[in-house]
Amino acid sequence: MKKQTWKQAITGLGLAVALSAPVLGLAGDFGHGHRHGDKGPMVHKRFERMAEALALTDEQKARIRTGREEAHKERRELAGRERDLHRQIRVALDDNADQKKLDALAQQLGVLKVQQMQQRRDNREQFFAILTDEQKAELAEIREKRMEKRRQHLKDRLERLEERGSRKLQS
Repeated sequence: MKKQTWKQAITGLGLAVALSAPVLGLAGDFGHGHRHGDKGPMVHKRFERMAEALALTDEQKARIRTGREEAHKERRELAGRERDLHRQIRVALDDNADQKKLDALAQQLGVLKVQQMQQRRDNREQFFAILTDEQKAELAEIREKRMEKRRQHLKDRLERLEERGSRKLQS
């Protein structure tokens, strides 16, 4: 595999991961791998808001918390392996390693990315299995409202940017 091809493969996997993350929005801490610092209070507050909006029972809350804790441990392990692979790739590139070694590292990274995606999917399925049909419908409605609000925000932002751009062109 040429250097450019494996870079495109890694970029494609990264894009797939980035596009799958918004689906997990209200599901608490599921799927978030790049949180820095102490986000505990924020995560708990978001979870409690979701629990209230969906009218979760105490049993459901406990099952979701257990699932989140297990997922967190798995994510940390996979993230550690990913950091190690990235470090190995940087060293290999700095050392002008042969293409065979780069391809092998890229293959390992690709496998790891797929494992991370599978874990997120499994976590999402586990979360939805805990919810009742009514709660799933309510969650879908909440997400749709949030996405509509996001679309409107992006539209407004684009209009402001275009307005600024046309003012600069006129001056």
